[in-house]
Amino acid sequence: MSRLFLGRASHWAALAVIAAVLWLVGEERFHVTHFNWFVALVLVLALGALALVVFGYRPGDRVMREPPEGPAENGQGGDGRGEGGEEGAR
Repeated sequence: MSRLFLGRASHWAALAVIAAVLWLVGEERFHVTHFNWFVALVLVLALGALALVVFGYRPGDRVMREPPEGPAENGQGGDGRGEGGEEGAR
């Protein structure tokens, strides 16, 4: 499963909690009846998720499937399309 779901289990748990909370407040039409509290709740959830990711990161954690490609030997970018991003721009 770790090859399928990259990232820490706490990140996936936070995603599930955020989805559940947003579903519950949607069911109660909280975003209509108490809009200011809904906006505050969304802000708190977003900041909490951001803090979890930023402060929970440890050097060496695997966050991508493959390492990013560096610049190619011929001076073009990693995608081989040149500096402008379009093919045949030179």
